[in-house]
Amino acid sequence: MTENEQPGQGADKDIPPWLQPVPEEEETGGFFEGRKTLLITAGAAVTVVALFVVVLLYLYDGSSNEAPRYVAADTTPVREKPEDAGGMDVPHQDKQVFDQGAGASAQVALSAQPEQPLETLPEEPEVDDSHAEDEARIAAEAEARAREIQEAEKREAEAEVARQKAAAEEAAKAAAVPEGSFKVQLGAYGSEDGAARAWRTVRGKYPSILEGLSPFYEAVQSGDRTLYRLRLGPLMNRAAADEVCLGLRAQQQACIVVNP
Repeated sequence: MTENEQPGQGADKDIPPWLQPVPEEEETGGFFEGRKTLLITAGAAVTVVALFVVVLLYLYDGSSNEAPRYVAADTTPVREKPEDAGGMDVPHQDKQVFDQGAGASAQVALSAQPEQPLETLPEEPEVDDSHAEDEARIAAEAEARAREIQEAEKREAEAEVARQKAAAEEAAKAAAVPEGSFKVQLGAYGSEDGAARAWRTVRGKYPSILEGLSPFYEAVQSGDRTLYRLRLGPLMNRAAADEVCLGLRAQQQACIVVNP
């Protein structure tokens, strides 16, 4: 401990500022400052209340002793009929209305009017025939148009019947063809041996397409020559024959489907 240090001063340095004790002078000053603010606030509140009471007393200074006032509706007529209304003078205007209001009969008696015969009969109005031709032409065109529509519908119905009949005939023909009558022709050769060699060559190239098919050699006379057609079959229907021929054509092999 040095000479300038006092007992307890070194220990106060180790305590944080917010934990050190407040001096008595600061506590006394803070207390009086708080009381001063409270007194000012209370005085302002009292002043406001006093002013409010003074205003109420000024507004209600004995006026409640008077009798209550009320507003009544005017009993005089709003409108009165003038003696001279002006305007156009119509004889007997509103006479029937006034008589009915007084209890009089509502029936009106009409004076007798003698009938006078006509010297000449009125002429009949002339009939305007200027549009008769146009109306006739329009009617004729409408009738012709209706006939055209009927004829077109008739032709369409006949064409539909013809199509149905043709489809039925095709179905009947297809049903009449026995199964296995379709063939695929690969070509026509000068000899049966040549057709047989062609069959062996094609069968070796496309065994998967021609599996299950057999060759048929048909002789045909062409001029002074005899040709031998190489046909493969039998195939159950046209769809099967088309499938085989399309497969060969995909491999650049010429062929045609032969109907029964």
